[in-house]
Amino acid sequence: MKSFQFLENCVGEFYNLQKALGKSFWKKSRMDNESLLAILNNWSATNYAKGNYILREISSKFLAKISIHSNDYLLDAGCGDGSFTQMLANLVPDGYVLGLDRSKTMIDYANKHCRSINVRFDIGDIQEPIIYGPFDNILSFWCLHWTDLEKSLSNLYHVLKPGGNICAIFSSGKQSTLFEVLNSLQFQNLYPDVAKNVVQSKMMRENYSVQCRRALDNLPFKSISFVVEHCQVELPDLGLFENFIHGAPLFKDLPGKMYQDIVNSMVQFFDDYCKKKYGGKWVYETTPYFLTITRE
Repeated sequence: MKSFQFLENCVGEFYNLQKALGKSFWKKSRMDNESLLAILNNWSATNYAKGNYILREISSKFLAKISIHSNDYLLDAGCGDGSFTQMLANLVPDGYVLGLDRSKTMIDYANKHCRSINVRFDIGDIQEPIIYGPFDNILSFWCLHWTDLEKSLSNLYHVLKPGGNICAIFSSGKQSTLFEVLNSLQFQNLYPDVAKNVVQSKMMRENYSVQCRRALDNLPFKSISFVVEHCQVELPDLGLFENFIHGAPLFKDLPGKMYQDIVNSMVQFFDDYCKKKYGGKWVYETTPYFLTITRE
């Protein structure tokens, strides 16, 4: 009997945002594999690393709840720029960490900046059979919303040792400061095309929620915990929010001046929003999925 908690109306945050934010991102209903790979390979690893403060803070709290042994063989599925893979390597001084990511840009950056002897990075798509393993534990941070969940989890499960865990955190749009900021664009009447797409994205949220539930129902996992948690991250300076926007592949197909104008508008709204709601503190809120699957 499957046991997992599922909160309704939760969707992949970036999945749905990008699904509605530009023709170069998405086709009729879902980004095709070729289009997605093009985005991932053109995603600036440098900007991603600079803008990763918010996600890294949330991931660190999630990681603190996971039992990891010093000699574990770990997989970081969707490792991005490799900065969090490096943190994992520090937790397994007698073990080893493999970081996989579809983006050559990210893997090149990771290989250049992460030099621990117990870390290796490779280009790999977790939607395809994985040639490495088996792993004591598999971790994935802010990746699964980019993938076909059913394919990815099935492939990860096949390279997990009995007794091991798949522990993943990925985006949900139930409540997010990013959505609040994006929604502000539709009321400014400065970017009608962008505003129209933001409105359309709201209507697509339920689709991803249904897809997640269907994927878990279709997989033969017996021990699953799937919850949504509200998270807050206080930012030490406003520039970290702007870096976060630059680090996400949003609006990159727009002309440079328009892109920067939109970013400036979003940062200004965030600043004003935080002054009213948090008394001047810069606080980012989101509600990601926390998924744990144990192989029996």
